[in-house]
Amino acid sequence: MTICRTSALPYFRLCASYIQDRDYQIREPSEPADNGSATHDLLAPHILGVDVDFGAILEQYPDADRAEVAKLFAFGKSAWRRLSAFFPAPQTEIRLESDLTAGTCDVLGRGWLESVGDLLSVGDWKTGYRYADHAWQLGGYAYSARENFGMPDSGTIKTVTIWLRLGEIEVRDWDDQKLDAFAGLVRAQAKGIGSAFNPGEHCRFCHGRNDCAARDDWLRASHAALVETESTDLAPETLARLYPQAKALRDMLDQYDKALRSTVAEVGELQLPDGRKLVMGEKTYKSVLPREAWPILQSEFSFSDLDMARCLKMSKSEVEKIAAEKAPARGKGKAKVEIMARLDSVGAVVHTKRQSLTVKKGDPK
Repeated sequence: MTICRTSALPYFRLCASYIQDRDYQIREPSEPADNGSATHDLLAPHILGVDVDFGAILEQYPDADRAEVAKLFAFGKSAWRRLSAFFPAPQTEIRLESDLTAGTCDVLGRGWLESVGDLLSVGDWKTGYRYADHAWQLGGYAYSARENFGMPDSGTIKTVTIWLRLGEIEVRDWDDQKLDAFAGLVRAQAKGIGSAFNPGEHCRFCHGRNDCAARDDWLRASHAALVETESTDLAPETLARLYPQAKALRDMLDQYDKALRSTVAEVGELQLPDGRKLVMGEKTYKSVLPREAWPILQSEFSFSDLDMARCLKMSKSEVEKIAAEKAPARGKGKAKVEIMARLDSVGAVVHTKRQSLTVKKGDPK
C-alpha cells in the first residue's frame, strides 16, 4: 500500500494531513486545470510521433482556453526538440508505483546514450504561471522508477521538470543515497497524517480545505494580524511576513464573490440585513464591427484614413497569427519575428512596461 499520490507529494511535504481521508472534499473544475490536462494529452502522442487531433482533445476539456492550450502545446513541442536526446526510447503516461507513492509520469526514457551510458530519465510538464517547489514529486517518480526498473549503470536517475510558461528546465540527479534519504523523509512525514497540520498558501490546493479547523484558525489569525498591523509599520520584513496571510484572505474573498454571484444569478435576489436587496445588474455595451462599418464611415461620413486609425485598435497577437498563417509550415515562427521587427523599425510598435508582483524561486541556501 502506497503512502501518497506522487502528484500530491509537494503539498504533503508542507502539510502531512493534506492527504488524509475527509468526509467532505472540494473538487472544482477550472480553466487552468483543463488547460494543463489538455496540454499533457496533446504532448503525449506528439512525443511518440503520433498525429495529434487538437480539436478532439479540446472537446474533452470544456473549461480549457483554446488559444492558451495552443500556446502551451507549442512551448512543449519546442522544449521536446531540445530534450528528446535525454529520453531514449521515450514512453508517455507511464504508471510508476512503489511502497511510497503511485502516479503517472509524463515521459519516461530508458536506454543507452554514448555520453552517459545506461540512462533512466523521467520528465514532467508544468503549465502553471509561477514557480513552485516540486522536488518531492520528482523524487517520488525517481524512487518508484528505481523500484520498477532498478538503478541504471550510470548510478543516477535523472528527473527533468519543464516549466512551459516560464521557459525554465530543472534537472535533478538521484542516486541511491539521495533516494533512500528522500524515502526516509516521506515515511517520517507520514506519521503526522491526521494529527499534524501546517496551514498556509498551499491550502488552496487541498480538497478538504473547507473542512479543516487548522485552516480556519489560520485565516482568523491572518485577519487579526492584518487588522492589528499599524499603518506606519510597513517595514519590508513586515510586508513579507504578511504576504501569505493577505493572499490567503484575498483568495477566500474571491471564492466568496464567485459563490455570491452564482447564488444571485440563480435565485434572483438576496435580502440584505439592512432591508436592501442584492440583485444582478446588467449593462449593454455596444461595439463596432470594423469590416461592416469601414465602407459606411468612409463613403457616407467622410472618415479619412487618419480618422479610421483613431477608431481602430490593432492586436499584436492577431498580426502575428496572420503572418504565421501566410508563412510556409516550417517558417511560421520566423514570420512572426520578422513582421514584428519590421513594424518596430518604422515606429509602428509601442513598448509598454507593466509591473506585477510575482513569486520566483528563491536563492539556494
